[in-house]
Amino acid sequence: MSISVLILTLNEEINLPACLAAVAWSDDIVVLDSFSTDRTVNWWIEKHNRYSWLDARESLRSLEGERVDWRGILDRGDAVRRRRTLKALSFRLPCRPLLRFFYMYFLRRGFLDGRPGYVYCRLLASYEFMIVVKMAEIRRRQQGLPI
Repeated sequence: MSISVLILTLNEEINLPACLAAVAWSDDIVVLDSFSTDRTVNWWIEKHNRYSWLDARESLRSLEGERVDWRGILDRGDAVRRRRTLKALSFRLPCRPLLRFFYMYFLRRGFLDGRPGYVYCRLLASYEFMIVVKMAEIRRRQQGLPI
């Protein structure tokens, strides 16, 4: 069973990190800001920007060091192995942001949530796009090319 956490904020820049740490056990945390005038929203954006850099680095490591274990996809007994295999495979797919949108909106039935489901799926696709762009930036830096 999954429990969603909704955090309402208004100028909570100082308290937000501790609040999020207190509900870190939840896999569905929604922060709803009420037009803060401090850096509450900036803190949230910077945090997710750091996450996308970490995901980009992880994606590159996966591409460079791992081979796709094709038998892992068919391994019905080990869900962790199957998930890792599918994740390693997803890093190699072209048009990853678009595929993420289709997966979440159609296969995971985000369309049943109406407009909020559409917006959520678009945001996930945007996040995937940020990861893809940051992966390209990391590769260019490693090659000594301008960004």
